[in-house]
Parts: sequence; structure tokens; C-alpha cells
Amino acid sequence: LLAGLGTCLFNARAAEYFCGELLRMDAGADPASDAARYGVLPLLFAHMVLRRSRRARTRERVRAAQQAFGQEVQRAYPDTHGLPELIIAIQAESFFDVRRAAPITGTTILENYDRAVGRAAAHGRLLVPAWGAYTIRTEYSFLTGTVPESLGLEAFNPYSYLARQPSWSYATWLRTRGYSTVCVHPYYADFFGRARAYRQLGIDRFIDVRDFAGADRPGAYVGDRAFGDRVRILCEQQSGSLFLFGITMEAHGPFFLEYDGRRAEDGDVPDDPDLVVYLRHLRNTDAMIGSLLTYLDGCGRSFVFCLYGDHPPSLPGTCKSADMIDHSTDYFIVSNRTAGGTNRDIAAHELFRTLLDSAAPPG
Repeated sequence: LLAGLGTCLFNARAAEYFCGELLRMDAGADPASDAARYGVLPLLFAHMVLRRSRRARTRERVRAAQQAFGQEVQRAYPDTHGLPELIIAIQAESFFDVRRAAPITGTTILENYDRAVGRAAAHGRLLVPAWGAYTIRTEYSFLTGTVPESLGLEAFNPYSYLARQPSWSYATWLRTRGYSTVCVHPYYADFFGRARAYRQLGIDRFIDVRDFAGADRPGAYVGDRAFGDRVRILCEQQSGSLFLFGITMEAHGPFFLEYDGRRAEDGDVPDDPDLVVYLRHLRNTDAMIGSLLTYLDGCGRSFVFCLYGDHPPSLPGTCKSADMIDHSTDYFIVSNRTAGGTNRDIAAHELFRTLLDSAAPPG
């Protein structure tokens, strides 16, 4: 009997100690380093046992940080401080300056992008929390100003839990300033739970693939030229202040599904079939940049136009040969309120604030 009581007491003490250690685990968004620190089995057990409480703690911590950040933004841009009538932000699928990775010569593949950079209030490399996929990680950081490392495991898919309740975002803030808030994304609204998440992040209207019936598809997805036309039409239809957040689809991989034996349209391009397909789509992205800038310059309204890549494309052959497997894309911010600026490398969570600074310096 005494031996049995002693065993129970020992087990209870051991369980109490083990649970306490689990609660003290500071697991983040890097499974490799967490496994090395805690061990694979304890880490998996902790995630299973403490999943609900861990997620709740993370959400409360993130919510408090976002509210504090929102108050900081409000102080920097009080209600009396003017912002452009049109705030256009385009998250371009897999966009980056491919010339950093491939020795492409004799081509005008990014001529409109180069013109935009030449007049940009800000431009440069953009550090993003994804490579080759998981667009939502970058867009959540952009829309909320949240540092991905602060999200713990929720950084892998912020929309699966964090965006199930109302959250502060630049969209919610702009809505209080009288802006209509619209998202244009020519894919399915329920993918990644975007339709639900955007309602919580202050997006009033979500235009998805159902509104692109009959649109041109240069590959598997709606083309960037058709996407740009829809953005222009929405700007024309909106008489008041508008925040339009767009997410393109054309350059989404996998590129091997579009192999057709064709080579690059012009220029000296490395013999990589993935790259050839990607450049075909990148050319349309560049045309979209040119058409939108032409429209905005002639629309007679104050504007700021930002375009950035959600993540580098999956081009293993080209990127490996260039020793360029990194987490950076490119961005530019053009406004008819400010003159050209300088090259400035930033992270995705800093981009919207940079956009505001470029269009309406803090008061």
C-alpha cells in the first residue's frame, strides 16, 4: 500500500513538473530550432496538449500589440492630416526583379517596372516571410504591420486562427477615415479562408474569381492584364476615397505544367524551362504596371500606388545556379504627391507605413 501511494505521489509530482515545463516552452515558428532545443517528441506532445491555450495566448498577445500599433499610427496620422484619395496596393504573385538571379540581357522584360522605380518615392528589396508559396504570410504582415516572428506557430497561416475575430489593420483604420475598402483577387474567396479573414480585417468588398468570367488566362490563372483592367474600372467607379488591395494570380506556379517547348520571347535567357514560363508571365505583370500608372497619372486624383512581390518564385534551377535562395522580393511606391526617393530595403511589415510616409509625411 505504501509503495503504491509512493508511486502515485511520484507520478503526480512528475506530471506536475512535466506540465510546468511544457507551459514554459517558448516554441516559435522555426520547427528545426525548436526540435533541437526541446526534442522532437516533447515538442509534438506540447503542441498537441497545449494547442488551444497556446493559440489563445498568442491571439491575445498579438491583438494587444496590434491595438498599440494602431494607436501609434493614429497619432502619426491624425484625422486632420490628409491622405491621397486613391491608395492602391498590389501584391503581385511571385514578383521580383529576376535580373538579380538570371543573366538576362538585351531584353525589355521590366521596362515599366524600371520607369516606376525611377520615379518612386521609395523602392528596394522587400524581406518577406515566405519562399515559393504561402502568400498569406506576407499579406497579413503588410495589412497589419505585424512582425511574423511575434506570431509563434500562427505565422505559418495567420488566417486559420488569428483572423477569426475582428483585428486591427490598416484597412480597418482607413475605413474609419472614410475610405471604401476593397480587395481584388482572381481566385476563390474561400481559399485560405480569405473571405472570412478579410471581414475581420476591415475589407468591405471582396471581388474574387467569380467576377472574372471570360477573362484572359495566359496560363492556369486569370492574367495580370485583365486584373489591371478590373482595378482601373473599380477606381473609375469609386467617386470617394478608396483603398484597393489587389492580389494577382498569373505568375503562380508550378511552371512545369506550362512547358510547351517555346523559348524566351527575346533577350539572352538561361536555358531553364521554368524561367522561360515565368518570364512570359512577368512580361504581363510589367504591362499591368505600365497601364495602371498611365491611368493613375491621367485620372486627376491624388494617389499612391504600391506594388510588391509576395514571395520569390519557385525557380530552383535558376536560383540555385545564382546562389540566390533568399526571402526577398522587390517593391516600389509611386505617388503624385511626392518626388522620387531613394533605394530603401525594408521588411513586409514595414511596407504599409512606408507607403503612408511616401504619400503623406506624418503630421
